[in-house]
Amino acid sequence: MSQRRRLPNSLRWRAVGWIEMGLSQADAARRLNVSCSVVQRLWDQYQSEDSVSRRPVQADHELQHLQKTVF
Repeated sequence: MSQRRRLPNSLRWRAVGWIEMGLSQADAARRLNVSCSVVQRLWDQYQSEDSVSRRPVQADHELQHLQKTVF
């Protein structure tokens, strides 16, 4: 099983730059040593949000607290 690692924003933007220059998503993925789906998700996020920064994730305990107070 492969190990998960987070790409720093600088490499995320580099991948977008390569694709904009005409490099394929597969080639960008090979250069970064990540799967094609990682680069595809970055590209999709860039096109929809104009950003490739990581999205904030709410902690489980915060979510559970919010659910208890709402319901």
